[in-house]
Amino acid sequence: MLNITGTLERLGRFDKGIEEAQRFLKIFPNDHTLLNELGNLYFLTGEYDKAQEILNHSLSVEKTNPTALNRIAAIHIARKNYKEAHSFMDSAYKINPYLRGLHYNMAQVEEGEGNTQKAIEYYKIELNHHPKDYKSAYNLAEDLRKTGQSQEAIRFYKAAMENNPRFNIPYFMIAKYYLDRKENLDEAIQLCMKGTELKPLNKYTVLGYYILSDIYSGKGEKIKSNTFFSKGESIKRDLIKKKQWD
Repeated sequence: MLNITGTLERLGRFDKGIEEAQRFLKIFPNDHTLLNELGNLYFLTGEYDKAQEILNHSLSVEKTNPTALNRIAAIHIARKNYKEAHSFMDSAYKINPYLRGLHYNMAQVEEGEGNTQKAIEYYKIELNHHPKDYKSAYNLAEDLRKTGQSQEAIRFYKAAMENNPRFNIPYFMIAKYYLDRKENLDEAIQLCMKGTELKPLNKYTVLGYYILSDIYSGKGEKIKSNTFFSKGESIKRDLIKKKQWD
């Protein structure tokens, strides 16, 4: 059952995942692992109150439940309640210091409090425990880039891309790195072409087309440059119309 909801979550089909989890809960109403999954799905849709209600119920079913504790911490992080988040993470750590997502949340708190270097350390610990975690790899790359460690950042953008080939942002960040340095431009083009093909389209898809436009402009190929720029603009207008541009 968790394979189904987990797969739907990875595909971004949160509503369908919620539907499936609720269907199974009618059969297994006190399955704390399923409650954890449902709570996380509500969290991902931004329904924090509902998510916390379900996770609290999960804790009432299984008190030594570090996943529920850590996911409640994530809700507090989203609300910028970092003191409360620390409390739940500390409780989860005492039960399972290697819990998936625990050091990721610790890094999120450090970022929220402006401690980028400490966040980098926590993301590295998370990846040491869970090397396939693409979100930690991506966020680590972003923090490294922001602190002037661009070459190291590229390594983790690549890790994020390899761990989740459907996650489009790393394709464009690597391509932008190459564009800024005017190196590996053929590879940058290939990365952008792959990234812009991924669904759903989002604001980063637009960035991919803008990067392609800049690359071909630098090559003196104005027709291709204009074509890719127009594609980016068209997607941007559509996203704004759908209220999916922020």
